[in-house]
Amino acid sequence: MRKQVFATIGCAIFLLIVVGFLMMAYSSYTKHKGILNKVIIPNVQNKDINKFTEMDCRGFRDFVQNLEYSTSYKNYILQQYKAVFKHAKKFFHSQNNVFEIIENFNMTYEEKLKKRKKMNVWSDEEFAKFIQSVDKDNYKLLFIVIYYTGMRLGEALGLTWSDFKDNKLNINKSVSKVSKNGEHIIKEPKNVSSIREIGLGNTLSNLLLEYKNKEMSLFGFSEDWFIFGRVKPLGR
Repeated sequence: MRKQVFATIGCAIFLLIVVGFLMMAYSSYTKHKGILNKVIIPNVQNKDINKFTEMDCRGFRDFVQNLEYSTSYKNYILQQYKAVFKHAKKFFHSQNNVFEIIENFNMTYEEKLKKRKKMNVWSDEEFAKFIQSVDKDNYKLLFIVIYYTGMRLGEALGLTWSDFKDNKLNINKSVSKVSKNGEHIIKEPKNVSSIREIGLGNTLSNLLLEYKNKEMSLFGFSEDWFIFGRVKPLGR
């Protein structure tokens, strides 16, 4: 068994911030860092992480429960709190698993009702009316691909022509929102299950091939060009 290293929770939080800076997309990192700095650090005693008890963890959960945030945001706070202990276990060999008793909050009835109302699925007729109003070919094709494949916007924007083969689209990366300096961030999917191939029907494949033929006539065309945006993905 590896020897435990003395570390306060403050040390573990600092490490978590550094790892987040190195591994996360900018938008995710700013949210992650904000929770640690504004919610966790001011409201958690900075003591040896191995001395935290179940009572400490329950006390923090009770504190979060009384915050005026949505249930999903409260659960995100708990997720970051537990991540501190997980990183302490990984890097400082802490054997303290008290964080495992923390359970997520359940959505309120009002939140569930609001979520259902937000889910607005278009019919084929509604989509047909919408797509007729889109003038630019690249955006029109983008919306068509998203609608008929169900992929996320970031996944569609991350597609390059090398991902389109044999009437299939290979989903292996995603474009997140622009970073602080205005650059797009290309990242791998968060889950292995998100890396997948999507089979296309003949109609959608022919639309992509027709569009690709037009793109191939442009100077500098490359299979590494983004399908929707060429050298850079379309702006989000």
